[in-house]
Amino acid sequence: MPHTSRRKKPTPQKRAQVSDEEGWTHIVKGSRSHGWKPMPTTRRREPPSIPSGLTLQKLQQQYEDHRAEWETSQCRSRLESLLDPGTGGVERPSICNAVCLGLGSMLDPDHRKTSFLQLAAFKTMSSALGLISSTSQMYAQDPCFNELDKQSLESMGIQILEDPEAFAHIGTTTFVYGPHCERSLLLRAFEGKDPALVISTCIEDDSAGYDTSMFLERSEG
Repeated sequence: MPHTSRRKKPTPQKRAQVSDEEGWTHIVKGSRSHGWKPMPTTRRREPPSIPSGLTLQKLQQQYEDHRAEWETSQCRSRLESLLDPGTGGVERPSICNAVCLGLGSMLDPDHRKTSFLQLAAFKTMSSALGLISSTSQMYAQDPCFNELDKQSLESMGIQILEDPEAFAHIGTTTFVYGPHCERSLLLRAFEGKDPALVISTCIEDDSAGYDTSMFLERSEG
C-alpha cells in the first residue's frame, strides 16, 4: 500500500499564569513565563482623515464583513471559553459595565482590519458577560477616533468618551478591554480602581525578552 502522510495539526501553545507585584495575574505564553515582565511605552496618533465617499452605512457594512470572519474564528471560541466558568474559564463577579480603551480607528489605513476584529471581540465578550448594548453599559475611549468612528460605535450602543472620561466609569463591577494598550495607560486608568475583569494585549517587545499579556485579572487578597 502506498505510504501517505498527514499534516499534523499544530499543538496549541500552553499559557501560564504569572503574578506581578501589583496584584495582577497575567496569562502569558508558557515558554515565556519565566522571567516575564512588562515594558511600558508611550505613543499617540492623531485621528485619520475620512476618505471621500465613505459613509456611515459603508463603514458599518465593512465592519459586518469582518464580524462574520470573527464569528467563525477559533479565537472567538477560545475567548468565550475563557469567560465561561463552566468550561474551566475564569471565575468572575457580576459585571455591570464595559470600558474599551485603545480600540483604534476603523479608518486607520494600516490597522483598520485589526480594529474591526477587536471591536467584534469587544462586543462578543460584553455579550458573554451579560451586557446589553441598548442599556448604554458599554463605553469606548481612544484619541484616534474620528467622527465617523464615533458615529459607527454610537450606532452600536457604545458611548464615546474623551480622554480621560472613561476612567471614571471603571469600578469594581467593570470589564475593561484594552487591545494593544500600553501598560502605562492601564496603570493610569486603574489608579485607585479595582476592576472586576481586564483583558488586554499590552504592547511589549518580544525581542527584548518581553511577552504579551493576554489576560489580566485582579488577584484576591
